[in-house]
Amino acid sequence: MGTEVSEKYRDWMEAAGFVDIEEQHFMWPSNPWPKDRYMKELGNWNMINILEGLEGFCLALMTRGLGWKKEEVDVFVAKVSADVKNKGIHAYYPMPVVWGRKPLTAN
Repeated sequence: MGTEVSEKYRDWMEAAGFVDIEEQHFMWPSNPWPKDRYMKELGNWNMINILEGLEGFCLALMTRGLGWKKEEVDVFVAKVSADVKNKGIHAYYPMPVVWGRKPLTAN
């Protein structure tokens, strides 16, 4: 799907009947590398979420899709986990947020 899918969020909300649609774009750090206390905490949450799901994200795709053995996936996940934890890698994830409200219907 790619990151461009977020460009369709507003249209999908409008098509579903939402009004007063707003959007905001955030950049979340990949781990607790930032010096700012709030961003450091946000980065820590982000890192934990990634690490908790990493094996699950990879297993089906790489064993069924690419024909890897479980042991190969385990090695890959370990290497990726090390990079995710590496505070020397100053990466961000774009986080688009779109919200709106359903209009009230007359009775």
